[in-house]
Amino acid sequence: MVFDQRNAGASSVPATGSYTYTSLDRYFTSVNTPATSTAIQSTTVPTGFSYSLKIGRSGTGTAGLNTFGQVIETNNSQDLAGSSVTLSFWAKVGASATFSTMSANIYSGTVANQTASTLRSGWTGQATVATNGSVALTTTWQQFSITGSVGSTALQLAVQFIFTTVGTAGADDNLYITGVQLEAGTTASPFEYRQYGTELALCQRYLPAFNSTTSNAFLPMMCAAATTTAATGSFVFKVSARVPPTGITNSSGSQFVLSRPSTGNVTCTSLSLGAGSTEAATVQFSTASGLVVDQPYIPSSNSTTLTQLLFTGCEL
Repeated sequence: MVFDQRNAGASSVPATGSYTYTSLDRYFTSVNTPATSTAIQSTTVPTGFSYSLKIGRSGTGTAGLNTFGQVIETNNSQDLAGSSVTLSFWAKVGASATFSTMSANIYSGTVANQTASTLRSGWTGQATVATNGSVALTTTWQQFSITGSVGSTALQLAVQFIFTTVGTAGADDNLYITGVQLEAGTTASPFEYRQYGTELALCQRYLPAFNSTTSNAFLPMMCAAATTTAATGSFVFKVSARVPPTGITNSSGSQFVLSRPSTGNVTCTSLSLGAGSTEAATVQFSTASGLVVDQPYIPSSNSTTLTQLLFTGCEL
């Protein structure tokens, strides 16, 4: 729960009726109509952890079903076919929670690299590896685990959590969860702590990103102006992406500038994705005017607030 490249600690709104990546890295979230919930990185944790995922509602939020989880790609799943696996996690509810149970599930599929969106409707060859539909939650942190056997033909796994808020929301009608771990065997082992840089690299395999809160932070790329209003450059990923990205999300075009020593900075109006591979992607920077055709430019951030360039489509 340490990495939140999309939101940097701000709250996000889960998608309605679909499993969509809007929250902490690698976690899809969803609500059913008419639920209104938010998901946010939290520092409310049990001993030994730095962050948790807080998901639910407060104030006037409407009651309803909340779902979140993680899809595990085939490269990290297929070696568990025919084996026992254990899912463990720490969880608690908020002080005014309107629910006291949740469902924890492990699923498998028989086709490689199926997506979160198809998990919601049902994977090809989907089977329930393990489930506990009545995990008993309190306002005190507890560790839970479930164990099951993966089918011999399984090529992929997923973990999913579900809870339902009811009635009128109090000040903290939320679920807090951390220390989620899926492993081979029938017993939950201590949570595996990896170095920050290692875990960040694993996250960026699914979400290559540039994040900055510093003005004049240079992006790892050079651009060339094709017209007076457009320049294109190649953004080299720090880590090879799982698959080529299919889109980009950026905070605001005006938070980026194109720099050239002899002419100063030109403020951008928008950014768009060109071609992409697992190693890099081309980005087009649009401006109102001011670029010199065929001249090089260096793109950089232009704000001390969060400036983002997220390459999307690499997640499952």
